[in-house]
Amino acid sequence: MIALGRRAANTLLKTTGERTREHLFKHCRKWKRQQKVLWAEVRKETGKGKDCHAIRDLFADERCTGAILGFLRTTEVGSRVGPRAKATVAGVG
Repeated sequence: MIALGRRAANTLLKTTGERTREHLFKHCRKWKRQQKVLWAEVRKETGKGKDCHAIRDLFADERCTGAILGFLRTTEVGSRVGPRAKATVAGVG
């Protein structure tokens, strides 16, 4: 399981009861737009789409690294919450 920020993990768990990579990368309605971008980039790099990739294989394929990092950056999944995180994002700290 990937590390989710506490707030994002709690929100995800409350709204769906799910906290799996499969849900986050393929099924979560909250990040549907970001998923479309992710899977378009994955298809461009590998020739395979969402239905042809197990999440473990997605993470193992180096060609998908940029798409995965872009998805995580745009969803802010795994980012810290609180004052220190805000200062780091703003370039302080």
